[in-house]
Amino acid sequence: TARLAQHCPNVLGIDVARPELERAAAAFGDRPGLSFAFADVFDPVFAEAPFDLIVLASSAQYFPDLGALLDRLLELLGRGGEVVLLDTPLYRENQLSAAREATRRYYARLEVPEMAARYHHHQWSALDGRAVELVYDPRRLVQHFARRVLRLAVSPFPIVTIRRSPP
Repeated sequence: TARLAQHCPNVLGIDVARPELERAAAAFGDRPGLSFAFADVFDPVFAEAPFDLIVLASSAQYFPDLGALLDRLLELLGRGGEVVLLDTPLYRENQLSAAREATRRYYARLEVPEMAARYHHHQWSALDGRAVELVYDPRRLVQHFARRVLRLAVSPFPIVTIRRSPP
């Protein structure tokens, strides 16, 4: 959010976790055009707030229904606006069982096993029928080369944009 505010005139960071918002406000609250709100995107307070860009950075997996989330976010976009999914794993059907088990083990190691029930493994199929663009695909050979051979810090997750309507 703070990085986005360096390039956009008005940025609003929202979260349903007050401690996260308090940390963000303490660290970045003095930046012009940047504000934070304790809210849920499904709250009616956002009913008449057309956004140009909505970025979900490592957060979509904490919503139980990606399709319902995207439907709601697309409602909040102005014409030509976009939703961006960053740091969000998306799975094929045959990957779900292994991913769920890896998540269960991960949170058990962190000694917060209850978090596994709050982490949702969304499928690529949730994007079907939407104006989607795969901006970054970590499966592409050049990405594999950059990550494995050149050892560059590249994300293992795709970057996906979803438009409300064609520009």
